[in-house]
Amino acid sequence: MFPAEDVSGGPPAVDVGVESVRDDLGLPARLRDVGGVERGDFSAVAAAILDDGLLGARPEGVSVDAESVEAVLEDAW
Repeated sequence: MFPAEDVSGGPPAVDVGVESVRDDLGLPARLRDVGGVERGDFSAVAAAILDDGLLGARPEGVSVDAESVEAVLEDAW
């Protein structure tokens, strides 16, 4: 969708590309706009993420805990 030189400028170009795809697909921009998700669910969602076996495939040196997962969910809210 975007030539490599557009993306090499850093995150703003990537953000525009992701937002464009999201909008073209009619996807919600905020977690609160996803049906069935409530703020009160964040700790349960974080626990499920931490229990997911794929978490072991994260890059070396990247640590994940419930607090950081909940912070990402809050930012997405």
